[in-house]
Amino acid sequence: MTLSEPGVESRKASMRPLTRFAWLTLAYNIAVILWGAYVRATGSGAGCGNRWPLCNGTVLPRTPQAQTIIEFTHRLTSALAVVMVSSLLVWCWRKTSKGDWARCSSVLAILLLFNEALLGALLVLFEHVGQDRSPARVFFLCMHFGNTLLLLAALALTAHWLSEGHRRSYRSHLCSMANPEKLEEAGATVESRGDACWSSDWADWSGHPERALAGSRVVADRASARR
Repeated sequence: MTLSEPGVESRKASMRPLTRFAWLTLAYNIAVILWGAYVRATGSGAGCGNRWPLCNGTVLPRTPQAQTIIEFTHRLTSALAVVMVSSLLVWCWRKTSKGDWARCSSVLAILLLFNEALLGALLVLFEHVGQDRSPARVFFLCMHFGNTLLLLAALALTAHWLSEGHRRSYRSHLCSMANPEKLEEAGATVESRGDACWSSDWADWSGHPERALAGSRVVADRASARR
């Protein structure tokens, strides 16, 4: 007997292409961030001058130097990252239902990505790139790095929640925990399965807080009865 909700496995199968794309988007953004670190390490942030989004005032740089190529490549890969995250957002909203956690994290991801682009643009426009050592550059870099971590977290959560098939929002979980009928039903299930279910099927319990709460009540009642 399993505690998985009916239709969860079939839903996971239907979501598999989207889930793979979500993980691919996360991996690609990590690669873009690593390339951005290489841009900073080589001092190539000024490779396109203080122009953004143009490179030295043109769409395609003419007679580019090595630093120009490095910076321009970073801008191209960043633009593709915007396309991928935007596609993930649209696809996620088309395939998921209202209240799905992945919807919230995908919206957060695109907002953080646009903020990432804005911070990068400000670094270029204010000439806080290359060998600049001003306090303003330190401030922008700290903001940029913090935003990067949040972006990766939002993308990772989106991919994880799509993989696990989470559907309900936190509000619905709280409603389930407050429903006496559901708690009584879950408690009967725990009672019939015995204490072993806590160790063998924790994956099932972690997605169903009403069952976990009911289970904790059963365990507490048993402990009181043994005294």
